[in-house]
Amino acid sequence: METLNKTMPIINEQPIETRKFHPVKFVVWLMMVGSGMLFMAFTSALIVSKSDGVKNEAWLEYDIPMMFTVSTVIVIITSIFMHLAFNRLKSGNKTGAVLFTTLTMLGGFGFIISQLMGYSALVEAGIYFSNQEAKDIAGSFFYVITGAHLVHILLGLAILLYTFIQLIRNKINSSRTIMMYVATFYWHFLGFLWIYLFLLLNLTR
Repeated sequence: METLNKTMPIINEQPIETRKFHPVKFVVWLMMVGSGMLFMAFTSALIVSKSDGVKNEAWLEYDIPMMFTVSTVIVIITSIFMHLAFNRLKSGNKTGAVLFTTLTMLGGFGFIISQLMGYSALVEAGIYFSNQEAKDIAGSFFYVITGAHLVHILLGLAILLYTFIQLIRNKINSSRTIMMYVATFYWHFLGFLWIYLFLLLNLTR
């Protein structure tokens, strides 16, 4: 009987780090799929609204403030920082992982500040969130789409902060990288999403 037990396959002893469908990964994938569907809906509504607005001569053309270009540069740089943080962690360089995670968070706050400055510039140019005329819906779409992305950035920063704390507490290391992987992947997703939205808004403004 003892010999039989030794030859039986061991079930459910696979470390959670090595499981193909890690529950944390699954949740993040669900979040990204849901977010993707949301922004695809925004895209469709924007394109249809512009088409109708142009036909009815009720679509406002406006210049996108430079600070939103600054946001784009920031999100690219922070994505690089987060990639470096993950690579440092995998190689066992905890100090480097902490450093680049910190730089990513600081860049995330810089992204938020640049967005707020961009909104201020829009207001100064007479582009408001609320609709006083039919053509003003063009500006409303800009606020709604970028604002929804900004909410996702706040969530990303919360994930980064949790990851940072776990790094400091040594709960994340070269053999336990799942949380850093999730934070990195989600931050890359937010970066690519912003670049897509930025191009979309420039093409449909």
